[in-house]
Amino acid sequence: MRVIDWTSFQNGLTAIAIHDSASVVGQSIIATINDVIELVEPEIMIELFGSDFYDTFLEALEETSPEAKWITLRNLCIKGLKFFVYIEYDSRRQTYSTEAGEMSQTAQNQTNRNTFRKHRTLYNAGVTNLQIVYDYINENIEDYPDYEDLGFEFERINAFNI
Repeated sequence: MRVIDWTSFQNGLTAIAIHDSASVVGQSIIATINDVIELVEPEIMIELFGSDFYDTFLEALEETSPEAKWITLRNLCIKGLKFFVYIEYDSRRQTYSTEAGEMSQTAQNQTNRNTFRKHRTLYNAGVTNLQIVYDYINENIEDYPDYEDLGFEFERINAFNI
């Protein structure tokens, strides 16, 4: 089980065009998103929570009826995680999203798109949302007695990537 899944990428800055999730193309995109989630989510969550609390969090979410405190924490985490997952997904693909769907560049003298500005914006949004998670859990520490504050190590990046 993961905190986030492919359905988190249906709208907003992190929208990924999946017109028919049952089609071969749709299934391929979903599989790629799930692969990226498997790579990115544990790294970000362990950095934020530590390995032990992340495991506790996942176990709590796997229960038949998770407590409201875990659902609230999950929803907050999704808001931050989706930016980091999308950046990794977007870095791997050779297409770009439009309202008409996924498009490939086809011009003879095409140049690769520069995604730095978009990725920087998304990264900073992800950091901001993880800060909200960090603040929330510390303000509600009585609900999460197994949580050990490791400090908030995520930093925003500026136009110079520093």
